[in-house]
This record gives sequence, C-alpha cells and structure tokens, in this order.
Amino acid sequence: MLILSILASIIIWSFLYGWKFALILVGSIFIHEYGHFYWMGREGIKNKDMFFIPPFGAIARVKEMWPSRGAESRISLAGPAFGLISLLMFAFFWVLSRSALFLASMVLASYINLFNLLFPVPIMDGGRVVKSILFSFSNRLGKSFYLLGLALLAFLALTSRTNPFLVILIGYMLWSEYTSLLSAEKALLQITNSIEQTEQTESALRQNGLDKFVDSITELKLTSLGFSSIDEMKKRKEGLELLLNPPPMDKKEIATSILLFIAIARIYIFSISFIGNSMDINLRALPGYFK
Repeated sequence: MLILSILASIIIWSFLYGWKFALILVGSIFIHEYGHFYWMGREGIKNKDMFFIPPFGAIARVKEMWPSRGAESRISLAGPAFGLISLLMFAFFWVLSRSALFLASMVLASYINLFNLLFPVPIMDGGRVVKSILFSFSNRLGKSFYLLGLALLAFLALTSRTNPFLVILIGYMLWSEYTSLLSAEKALLQITNSIEQTEQTESALRQNGLDKFVDSITELKLTSLGFSSIDEMKKRKEGLELLLNPPPMDKKEIATSILLFIAIARIYIFSISFIGNSMDINLRALPGYFK
C-alpha cells in the first residue's frame, strides 16, 4: 500500500507541477513521516502503518493505544526532527551544485514541516504535543483543544482561506478521533455501571440465600452485554481507562517537549526567512524553481 500510494502521489504531483517538484515533495514528506514511524517502534508500538494520501500528504498511523502522553509527544516531534535530514541533504546538494533548485527544496521542506508543527489542530504534529501536555493536566483542557481545532477548521472552511479539500480531510480525521474519544468515554461509563450493577445483584442474591441462582443470572446479564465473564468485562474496562488516560507527562517531559518544539520550529523559520529573503522565494512561487 505504501509503495502504491507513493507512486500515485508522484504521478499526481508530476501532472500538476512537474516531476522534479513531485520527487522533492514526496521525498520530503516521506522523510518526515518515516520519523514518526521509526519513533513509534522506539516507544514499543508494533501495530502501526504508513501511507500517502495523494495529493495531500502522508500519514504514519498508530493502531494501538499510546504508551503514554510523553510517548505521543515524542513521536509527534520525531517527524519534524527527521525533516531536518531533508534540509541538510538539500543544503549539501546546493553546496555541490549551487543550483537554486536545492535552495527552493530547502524552503519547500521547511514549509511542510513548519505547517505540521504550527497548525494548531490536535491531529497535527505540534497540535499533538500541545494536546499531550493539556491532557496531562486535565481531560477537560485536552477535549477543549479538540473543540478549538474543529472551530478553527470550520472558520477556514467558511472563509475559504486555504485549500478546502485539505481542510475537509483534516476536519474529518479530527472529528473521527474526537468522536472515538467520546465513544470510548461512553463505553467506559456503561461498563463501569454494568460491573457495579452485576456485583450488586450477586450480593443481593447471596444475602437472600439465593446462591444457586447467582451464576445463571450473572451469565445472562453478561451475555446480554456481550461478555463471557466478569473478568473479561473488567479487562475491557482497564483497556478503556488506559486508552483514555495513558500515563501523563511529568514536568521534565513537558519542558523537553516545549524546548524541542521551539528549537525545531526556529530552524525551519530561519531557513524560510534566510533563503526566502535572499532569493525572493515564496510559497506560491516555489513550483517555478522546479521546472
């Protein structure tokens, strides 16, 4: 799937802006996303994948629970951090060739990584760092950040200030993650109530000398809820609690994440400012350097 999605992205971007632009863009995005994918493994995550979404970008996806809020933050920062590799690579080629193409490539890679860092939506890299920090303080703060992101995307969609298809895609992914969070909270509440009710029913039956009915009534109750035992229900409850409340970040993790965020962002901002000012490169004019 990854290879096919890469080829599709190259073909589409080649058709729109030329093959040089397509290769540089896809290469920069791949290095960025591989940073996430690689660091997922460093954090012990095995169930993961990575693919492109032509012509919008790519995604490295966790398909299991985050080990901790700190792990989520580190994985999020790994993408922009690995993106610095593409910056150094293009700088090396520029030193060898003195071609404006590689300076433009540095600016393009900087825009890609900086957008992921600074766009204040919880599913973007910088947004995930902020979300991890906020959830480490309070679930209410974390969920409020989701609502702020949805409000921002709605504003952008209504005012047409950016690519509407990109806004819709990000909005869909954000809404899906937020509603999954709410569904997990609802499921946890239902299971918690069911466990309490089942235990209360068992206790009442035993107090009234109806011990022989305990197993059959409990089994009937569990079957109606889709569980085979009370232990299975408790295990599901523990899983939902870990999903909704992974270990929070400590003060050191929060400080490190903030410092890394600022340092990486400043490198990309400097790259755009320095090269852009010296060559009069801006985002709209970038494709022209790859002809």
